[in-house]
Amino acid sequence: MSDFNTQIYTDPRTNIEYEVKYWYDLDQREPDAEFDGHGHILVLDFDPTDERAVEDRVSEGLLSEEFTMRAPLMRLVNDHRHSHTAKWYDFVASLNVAVEQWGVAPDKAYDVVEKDYEYLRGWYNNEWYWIGATVRRADEDDPWHEEVFSVGGFESLILDKDEDKIEVIEDLVCSLESQIRHEKHKGQLSLPLDTGAVVHLTNYR
Repeated sequence: MSDFNTQIYTDPRTNIEYEVKYWYDLDQREPDAEFDGHGHILVLDFDPTDERAVEDRVSEGLLSEEFTMRAPLMRLVNDHRHSHTAKWYDFVASLNVAVEQWGVAPDKAYDVVEKDYEYLRGWYNNEWYWIGATVRRADEDDPWHEEVFSVGGFESLILDKDEDKIEVIEDLVCSLESQIRHEKHKGQLSLPLDTGAVVHLTNYR
């Protein structure tokens, strides 16, 4: 992991300080491959906004006439226009996806699809990237200082809004403290009593 930023966060409920390290998550793939729920994307070896290129392929029976109606509104997602890996966002087909699969009202579909396209294009153009975060108790004298909790797969966009960043940190802190509690009581068994209370018996074996 390659850390690129570190901050100290103080839990307002416990006043415990935590060290939060952010790192580049290189294990995540492009967002349209990583998660479902995006618009219709085509990998093409030609420019669909080039009318001559489309007409030639239609005449050769490689494309349908219906494709020619959608082609002018297609948008490049990545920067590889002249390679075999150029990805194009089929805007018209994505409008249908938004209405039929995402349950978006027809009058709102354009804005939703536009945001989806900008989101994907942003990743391909390095406007945002995948990151991970690791938390630990900041006090080096704390007996649990070496206990860490890490999660990847966050959008770097969370760093742009304090409320989003704090929400992620609070979730990580909660998971870390749960992990610490589990380690503290690792050798204990819980037995229910008739009173509804629970006693802990240490397993010495």
